[in-house]
Amino acid sequence: MALDVCLQLEHEQNEVEKLVGICFSPSKEEQFIVHCASNSTDFISELNYIAKQEDLIVGKITYMKGKIVDDLGKEHEVIGFGPICVHPDFRHKGIATKMLVHSLAVARHLGYQQVVILGNPNFYGRYGFRHFDTIVLPNGESPEALLTLALTNKPIYEGVWYYSDVYTVDQTKMESYYKEGA
Repeated sequence: MALDVCLQLEHEQNEVEKLVGICFSPSKEEQFIVHCASNSTDFISELNYIAKQEDLIVGKITYMKGKIVDDLGKEHEVIGFGPICVHPDFRHKGIATKMLVHSLAVARHLGYQQVVILGNPNFYGRYGFRHFDTIVLPNGESPEALLTLALTNKPIYEGVWYYSDVYTVDQTKMESYYKEGA
């Protein structure tokens, strides 16, 4: 069966949210983040990809804008992704890799310079992501899971990384979302 990595269409949102819920169960935050993402000004619709096998959505990757503030206080736009997921019945078939490689190529083509994520260094290191002590979280820490990938030949931005507010989950809003029948 052929796998298609394509932009998510608006009418597929509910199906995608359910997929994310299945992938991250019992956690509910990731599904709520995907629900909120498309309404955020940080959302990058040109990088809103899904993986389809036949007509079944089996994977999802969501990109959001963030920023790095350097030592001089200058803000530099960066992008990040998450969640990225594949339905449990379709894992270990290279689907996440296909979504990641395709979306990074598109991000590069669109002119984005740098990707910053929190993720598994062993997994993402295969795709060129590296940890830099010169990129830190707002609390000043630089955990090994804080990874970056340059998409151009320009030097990476260094400083404090601020990810999209969509990743800061409002528990009350999330509870309402699930009470309404998500």
